[in-house]
Amino acid sequence: MTTTDQSGGNMLDVKTSSYAAAYGVAAIFNAILVLLKENIPAVHDIMVAVFWHHWIAHGVLDLIVFFLVGILMARRNYQISGATAGDYLIWGTILGRGIIARFNLIML
Repeated sequence: MTTTDQSGGNMLDVKTSSYAAAYGVAAIFNAILVLLKENIPAVHDIMVAVFWHHWIAHGVLDLIVFFLVGILMARRNYQISGATAGDYLIWGTILGRGIIARFNLIML
């Protein structure tokens, strides 16, 4: 659902706005978590000890960040335009994947 702001632009509803921003945060968190678990063996070992496999832990932590950020932003009535939501989605993906790609290139 959209509403119109004072300048005539279309604003997304609070939940859509909040979770679009939460995706951007979670995508970057995901990349940082990759760096941490690949560079600090203790992080990897803790993830395995708690969740039986580091990829399970990785997915669970990503989901926790996504939902926590989304819920907190929705409680604050966060609202953005569709274009801004698109920017969060695109730039979160580009930055997150870029961080991982750079890490992999360095490790070659």
